[in-house]
Amino acid sequence: MVKIINQSFLKRFKDKLVKYKGLFIVLVILSLISFLISFLLKNNWRDLSINLSATFIGVVFTIFIIDEIFSNQKEVEYSETYLNTKSDLEMTANMFITYLREPFGFHFSYKDLSTNGNLEKEATNLNRKMIDEIISKIGDNMVSAKPEDWKRLTMNVFMIRNKIDQTISIYKNTMPPLVLGKILSLKKSFEAFDLSFGLLNDLFINEPDKWPKNKFGQENNIRIRNQYLIILKDNIIDVFKKTELLFKELDNWDITK
Repeated sequence: MVKIINQSFLKRFKDKLVKYKGLFIVLVILSLISFLISFLLKNNWRDLSINLSATFIGVVFTIFIIDEIFSNQKEVEYSETYLNTKSDLEMTANMFITYLREPFGFHFSYKDLSTNGNLEKEATNLNRKMIDEIISKIGDNMVSAKPEDWKRLTMNVFMIRNKIDQTISIYKNTMPPLVLGKILSLKKSFEAFDLSFGLLNDLFINEPDKWPKNKFGQENNIRIRNQYLIILKDNIIDVFKKTELLFKELDNWDITK
């Protein structure tokens, strides 16, 4: 961990040197000019000119040294917090894919998981590789899904609902704004799917003979169910796309900064 922090310290210092190169040069030049001018001035003005020269160098010192000391100290204090935050957010994103794909028959072989690596990370990679296939086939799989599949989805949706609310509540102050934005966007898409599924849940988790009775007969139930399948398909595809966007933002999050 110390080695990583030291590398981050040097990288951030170099980045800041490049970013503020112009300011650094201007401050140094002003400091030199003030110092040289002090030799041409009388005592009182000479002291002022020397102090001004020291002030310019002090600004450089503050930008490139003091600020880095405080940044490095904060980095040490929060490194474990950021690491755990990122890990749990990845687990939450992984949970979305796993819990929403399995009821519709999308599985990967656990033989593909190495016993020597990080199982959560490997499972996540396998899940992400399946997203394109899921998006292309989910509509057909939803049409052929049985009531027990929808019942399993109902249970999974409940667990996802609790997990994402807990995750945002716990980590909203320790994740970067870009990551927070992506997980809030994912939550919004999931809620749209959750609402649509919950409105006519009986038409999915029950056999046709147990569907709600209405004066228009079963044909009306079938028509409504088919219409909602289209809505549910679009909603769940959006959830998978937003999950991948969250993963990409997590990939870009350098917790050592």
